[in-house]
Amino acid sequence: MRILINTLPYYNKGLGGLRTYTVGLLKALHASDADMEWHLVLRRADMEELGIASDPRFKCAPTTALTRLFKIPGARFGWRHIAEQTVLPLVAGGYDVVHYLDSYGPMGGTGRTPLLLTIHDIIPLMDKPYFSGWVKTYLSRLMRHSIPKATALIIDSRVTADDVVAKLAYPANRFMIVPIGINDRFTPATATEMQRVRGTYALAGPYLIFVGGISPRKNVARLIRAFAEVKARYRLPHQLVLAGKLAWEFEDVLQAIEEVKLGADLKVLGHVPDGDIPPLITGADAMTFISIDEGFGLPVVEAMACGTPVLTSNVSSLAEVGGDAAMLINPLDDQAIQTALAQLCQDAPLREQMRARGLAHAGRYRWPVVADTVISIYQHLAQRVPLSASYQLSSVTATAKRPAIK
Repeated sequence: MRILINTLPYYNKGLGGLRTYTVGLLKALHASDADMEWHLVLRRADMEELGIASDPRFKCAPTTALTRLFKIPGARFGWRHIAEQTVLPLVAGGYDVVHYLDSYGPMGGTGRTPLLLTIHDIIPLMDKPYFSGWVKTYLSRLMRHSIPKATALIIDSRVTADDVVAKLAYPANRFMIVPIGINDRFTPATATEMQRVRGTYALAGPYLIFVGGISPRKNVARLIRAFAEVKARYRLPHQLVLAGKLAWEFEDVLQAIEEVKLGADLKVLGHVPDGDIPPLITGADAMTFISIDEGFGLPVVEAMACGTPVLTSNVSSLAEVGGDAAMLINPLDDQAIQTALAQLCQDAPLREQMRARGLAHAGRYRWPVVADTVISIYQHLAQRVPLSASYQLSSVTATAKRPAIK
């Protein structure tokens, strides 16, 4: 059985969610005992870096040569579009299944070869101001034309599945909800590791942390202002740490930083090396991830796996992913955010209870489970066996609503 996996998301800039998903899936397939071949659009050197090059089940697809063009300044987007929309569909006939990992696929389909798409979110199709101009137009067109052509879908969360059904009328018996796994490095860090990152980033006392790319839907400007208000009101010793690059349309965040004038009590770290993230999270009093909209929300369960209490939103997939292990608030309610921040900073017994619940909850999100399910789907599709009806519209949409943007 030969599976062509479009691993071009591996070459996304930075260490965002798509690259994390791609790496996690490949390593989990490598750890499995599945009897099949996975042909990747990935350079040999990158396979070696991931530790999968010696596995004879992994092959470099002939189209891998296109990745060399990604090094040309400004050419990454154009060449990726050509590869995904033209080149990969042309070679699809030589495989039993084609799998795209980035919420869309080729608009023309893959002929008679079954097409599997992993859907993380369909935010570009929603009436949301998170993408501007041609980016929203381009992504929404890709999704609207390619998702209905897929033989089957893997969807990260039930809320995103609701969106797919509502927006695209995709049949419920042709997709499965498969939550993302947590990388094994997300475990409670040692005291030595926590002390090391404290020194590296000049963290003198207790702190709260946000991890992720900074863009409009992450709600970081509101978090900064709420933290500044609570810190002044209760004279808290805490710092707020923002670990992630400035992604796009972050002017409101820069304005909030200028307004609050927190100085050293607000740490904007930018890109943080992979190895520093778990000890930074473990050392925090809480993860503050009050995003307005997510397809999954991986930082929520990564923080729980590190034993760190999580404050997150009661909307979109975050209410689903956080469950009863997280503190849930309306991300557009400034007073609710401030109350939650003050409680987490001042209530040590509560933090300890949340730590225990979070560690137990995070145990549900493991890559071996994801790999087993994906392998089963490959086998079903290759043998032209339909997926069993595994999803029905549920009451989750009544409790996980998206707020209006103010």
